[in-house]
Amino acid sequence: MAAGEGHRRVREESISRVEVRTAPVDAGRAVLAIEPFPGIEVLGEWWGSLETSAAASFFLQWHWIGAMLAESKIAPFVLTARDGGRLIGLGLLKSALRRRHGGLVRSRTLFLNETGDPACDNVFIEYNGFLVDRAYGAALEQRMMAFLAGSDPASIGLAEWDELRLDGVSQVYHALAVASGLAVHISATGATARVDLQAISDSGRSYLDGLSANTRQQVRRAARGFGESGALAIDVAGSVKEAHAFLDALAALHQSYWTKRGRPGAFAEPFMARMHRRVIATALPRGEVELLHVRAGARTIGYLYNLIHDGWVGAYCSGFAYPDDPKLKPGYVAYMLCIERHLASGSRVFDFLAGDDRYKTSLGKSGETLFHLDLQRPRLMLKLEARLRNLRRRMRGPSA
Repeated sequence: MAAGEGHRRVREESISRVEVRTAPVDAGRAVLAIEPFPGIEVLGEWWGSLETSAAASFFLQWHWIGAMLAESKIAPFVLTARDGGRLIGLGLLKSALRRRHGGLVRSRTLFLNETGDPACDNVFIEYNGFLVDRAYGAALEQRMMAFLAGSDPASIGLAEWDELRLDGVSQVYHALAVASGLAVHISATGATARVDLQAISDSGRSYLDGLSANTRQQVRRAARGFGESGALAIDVAGSVKEAHAFLDALAALHQSYWTKRGRPGAFAEPFMARMHRRVIATALPRGEVELLHVRAGARTIGYLYNLIHDGWVGAYCSGFAYPDDPKLKPGYVAYMLCIERHLASGSRVFDFLAGDDRYKTSLGKSGETLFHLDLQRPRLMLKLEARLRNLRRRMRGPSA
């Protein structure tokens, strides 16, 4: 498929999804405004009160947002939507200067629900967006997007900006971005993979029955191999202190694997561990994250860190003890045991989140595509950059 055809198809599918999410309450009544950062305690009260009526992902819960704010110490502007004084929509906007192409392109950028600092934003927010009351739905999201894209920054209390950065957003937000009237640049996409636990439960079949014959064989062979060291088991961290210890062990295994391959690893920046120790401290007591130690007898197979929200389980991060035998696949065994555990507990879906790791599509099925978007105001340098990008794409051919 040609690149242009792919973009048209994404746009058509996205607009279709927006249209189905009809709001039962008139979002036109909402009053939108940019407000200064009220302080983390007040914002936490605002956010917590809206969470209860919003159909939002874990990444838009206060566990994540509050930890990000507390550890980064940023003071973002707050996009608010109110109806009769009642808060019905929120979004955080942090301004930062981005440099590209050796500093030739400098962009004053607004980041949605991020810090604007690469050393902090490598925690990789997913299923990002505005936090909105579900009764107002996509119509309110569209109004909030249009408000940012169509308003003169000074008139609403923002500094001048060139790009609005939306990281880890759904196809719905891609459609809203296109509808905003600004130029939209897709800097990257990420395919997710997931296991529909509810469908498996309804079918009466086992999780392994739904895998390909080849994957099923590899999982069973690895499970038998590890089983020679002892019974396969999962230890669940029962306290914040134990969960922090599991996170440290996970990080050590994770970093060892990636640094041996010349990659920095997710925990290369100290912010990653600091933020997630805080996430764990607030979310673990409420059963909204879990840290798992997967083992065969006394032998460690690996550690898993999962996010949990309303029957959804997100495989956020892992660390495995890789043996010399390539047939002993610790990830396959660890996730097989974890998925079966959540299937038995009544969870709805197990989401491997975005990434191109082979095991995700082997153990799950293709899910939603997430986008990293720049909404660009009319700037000469950005237009020149886009033209050069398109020229380079045409020179590479349709498959580029």
